[in-house]
Amino acid sequence: MTFSSHLLIRASAGSGKTHQLTNRFIGLLIAGEEPSGILAVTFTRLAAGEIMERVLGRMLEAIQSDTGLLQLQESLVEAGFSSPGRDQVRDAMRRLIDDLHVCRISTLDAFFSRLATAHTFECGLPPGWTILAKDQLDAIQAGAIQKILSQGGPKEARQLMHRLSRGKASSQVADELGYIVSDAHDKYLEFPVEAWNNPDGFSPPTANEIDQVRKQFQSIDCPLTKTGTPRKNWKKSLDKLQQWFDDPQGIDPMELFSSGLAKFVCEGNTHFDKEEIPDEIRGTVQLLMNTLRPELAGKILAQNLATRDLLRNYGHFRTQGLQARGGVGYQDIPLALASAGVLAAAGTILYRLDAATRHLLLDEFQDTSLLQFAALEPLVDEIRSDIDGGRTIFCVGDAKQAIYGWRGGHAEVLDLMAGYLVPDSESSLDTSFRSSPQILECVNQVFGKLPDENWLPDDQAAISGWCRNFHEHIVAPGGPNDTPGHVVLKVARDHADRKAAVCPFIDAIDEVKNSLEHSPDATIAVLVRKNAYIAQMVAALKAQGIAASEEGGNPLVDSAAVGRLVALLELVEHPGDATMRFAVARSPLPEIATVIDGFPTGDWEDPLVATAIATFLRERIHRLGMLEAISPICRELARISSPEDRTRIQQMLEQLHLRNPMGCRLEELITHLRGHRLSSPSGSQVQVMTVHQAKGLGRDVVILPEL
Repeated sequence: MTFSSHLLIRASAGSGKTHQLTNRFIGLLIAGEEPSGILAVTFTRLAAGEIMERVLGRMLEAIQSDTGLLQLQESLVEAGFSSPGRDQVRDAMRRLIDDLHVCRISTLDAFFSRLATAHTFECGLPPGWTILAKDQLDAIQAGAIQKILSQGGPKEARQLMHRLSRGKASSQVADELGYIVSDAHDKYLEFPVEAWNNPDGFSPPTANEIDQVRKQFQSIDCPLTKTGTPRKNWKKSLDKLQQWFDDPQGIDPMELFSSGLAKFVCEGNTHFDKEEIPDEIRGTVQLLMNTLRPELAGKILAQNLATRDLLRNYGHFRTQGLQARGGVGYQDIPLALASAGVLAAAGTILYRLDAATRHLLLDEFQDTSLLQFAALEPLVDEIRSDIDGGRTIFCVGDAKQAIYGWRGGHAEVLDLMAGYLVPDSESSLDTSFRSSPQILECVNQVFGKLPDENWLPDDQAAISGWCRNFHEHIVAPGGPNDTPGHVVLKVARDHADRKAAVCPFIDAIDEVKNSLEHSPDATIAVLVRKNAYIAQMVAALKAQGIAASEEGGNPLVDSAAVGRLVALLELVEHPGDATMRFAVARSPLPEIATVIDGFPTGDWEDPLVATAIATFLRERIHRLGMLEAISPICRELARISSPEDRTRIQQMLEQLHLRNPMGCRLEELITHLRGHRLSSPSGSQVQVMTVHQAKGLGRDVVILPEL
């Protein structure tokens, strides 16, 4: 075996990670490894398909052309394999095609799902379990929260939210709890219970320490103006500090840190109102912090313990909901596998899956969560311990991309993986085949030498580590060397009556407008950090008359026509809802509905008429099925709608066909239609997406308002 037994490649975006992984896969096949013995996993079905396509395409090109063969030979030799002949490539490709049904190139989720299906009993999963849709999981979450709230009644619910939010809870208790469990439940599963017992307690300053600092403070003279009067800001701030010494219970210490000397000292300033801050003031502020620390630590500990208890109860009720529906979410599977130690039982896996993993190929490993790594760890440990048996691990990832935290990904997993491999098993790729010289030059200038004068002590270790591991990025030969363009870094302007956090987004909208004015046909992408900001940005762009969409599509109900049809379904479910009655009564639906024989007539805003309509449609849905029951109304509405709305109506009908709702309740279907996103076939000139979704992005203009 001439190639590296184990290899971890830290590779930047566009540097050829997939190329290196396919080199490994093809090299192993040509070296005689069976396709079923190679497990290659990535994080999206698109990426898995790309890996398979490249493997087959490169081997076919090597068989059909001398140029393709030479390119493959050079790549494999560079990867540590022997140079193959055409017959060797042909034989390897024939074996791959013959065994394509057992070839294991898939997403990590799909691999885990296969394992869990084969070990349902050991994993404690419901028999015949399925992966539940998002709206089903949302319903389970809502049900679990309602059970938590019903346990103790309204008073206990308010007390719980008071502890969780340190006294700043809103009136929407269930919504607030939903945000907490959505963000924190996976973290609760990743870390041991004792991790929530933080921070430790602190002792307050002694009376003797307070007296010493008081004497030092009282020795300070207030700076004077040129006319000999005390400086106003200094006197006001010193008086507040003296008030705290005289009556500690009569003033909120946190107020002292919101302005004046205490705030300036905490921010690291050396001067206040043009005067140098003396050491005695610094000592007083430190005393203040030491006095506050025990109280604040106690509040944070109470918040952490309340969060822990909430998440434990939520997990209990959520599990009940999952079992009742006979399914799980994707994030539940690695936990079940890790808890059951499934990947530690190699013999059982071989028997149940009829496959043994000799070579493990891991793509985009920075997107691996700690739970997923815990599930994989036994397999990693088994393979790395069997070097003499010719088994290998190949892993590629980019720690920089882990900052997006996609699905709980952690940059630390790359370091954890490195700890399993033998020394000198690492390499890096910093030559970009994707990015233009202007972009790489900007990245090198900004991140190559970060200034250290403003580092906070707590950040120093992380930034120093970044600087040590940062390699200058260069454009690869044959890359986009001659692509025209430029990079501009701007500081957001202040906008009157707007919060500072909103100003960059306002400027981004102006940049979009300016770009379209100068280049009407330009394709534009606006990249934000969080999914929650996407819909807001799209709505803001549309309010300015700019056609914009989300990457992956907009909700179907963004179409006015689909919105009316969904409102009609809501009327069937809740005929007493005056808002729904008004929405459908002020639409073309009352006139259109007459195409159905026997449809009730009258004023749709009348509760009695609305109840008759709901009863008529519910009986029709029960008798004919949802799709056939409302298709006549959909067809008539599409006939008088815009081409875009006609497309959206058709997409809604396709969803009804796929979902095939059964039973008398329409709540889940309505929730699905309101939240489901689909791309418009016509596309949009301006797209808004998260930075993580922008991998491999190719647009004329890219705007990052939160850089």
